[in-house]
Amino acid sequence: DANRKITWYLDGWDDLPIDNLQALTRSIASLSHFFLATSNPLSGIERFKSNRVALSGTVSIQPFTQRQVEEFIETNISDPSQRTRIERRASQLPGLAQLPNGLQYLCAHPEHETVIDALFGYCNSILQKIGEPIVNPNDLVFDGAGQIAFESKTLTSAYLIVKAISRYQTEAPKDFSQIVMDKITPYMGASNRAENRQLANERIDAAAQGKFLQPIANQTFRFVLPEIAYLLASLDILSQHHRGHWLNFALGQFRLNPHDPLYQMMLALGAWCQERFILRHHSNIEP
Repeated sequence: DANRKITWYLDGWDDLPIDNLQALTRSIASLSHFFLATSNPLSGIERFKSNRVALSGTVSIQPFTQRQVEEFIETNISDPSQRTRIERRASQLPGLAQLPNGLQYLCAHPEHETVIDALFGYCNSILQKIGEPIVNPNDLVFDGAGQIAFESKTLTSAYLIVKAISRYQTEAPKDFSQIVMDKITPYMGASNRAENRQLANERIDAAAQGKFLQPIANQTFRFVLPEIAYLLASLDILSQHHRGHWLNFALGQFRLNPHDPLYQMMLALGAWCQERFILRHHSNIEP
């Protein structure tokens, strides 16, 4: 390194406690050449800049193409029946399949019977890594109308951000590709602007640290996995109706615009819920 003949590739930055980053930044800055892997490059650039280190640029890892998704599945899955199931799931969840760790998750968990099972499973894999309570999807199937609640702070933050987007975007289709801080702030639920701003900052930070959100510009973010945003939005909308009516309502919305990914997810969630409602009725076992 002293002779500038080594280029370091540094991973795990996102998993470090915030209190350790200042000292680690100074240590990394002493290296001659390095790549720092992070899902939040803007934050990393600012932290190094505060230590008077100007990074020379960023390298973005591009999502898998459809052909690369097919090649990955073909290479790693030998069982024809499992391969067919995973290929179908990848086509239903293109955002998840385009992520290297997302496609790896789909290949490692062919047991997921539905899109909803796969998404909740992937969410739980993230929550386990960051040490937060996982979600039991059956707990979300309830009698009558009610509020959706998660034990995880990260998932709760992501859910409340989605609710805020749904409130200010009153017309369909809803766009979750860009989350602008100033637009969601008035819908955080507090009684004044300062408290709303604080809540917006806290929820954005929690969702970003949990790998659900990613900064794309100053005060602008996006969901790393769009399907999670659609799932949370579907829960928000359907929770306003009795569980037994979820499928009928979702089907009505889907018929209005079958190409809208939110309505597609809502229909999948409604059908998933209806199946559990029927199974519980026949088995007389609480979910």
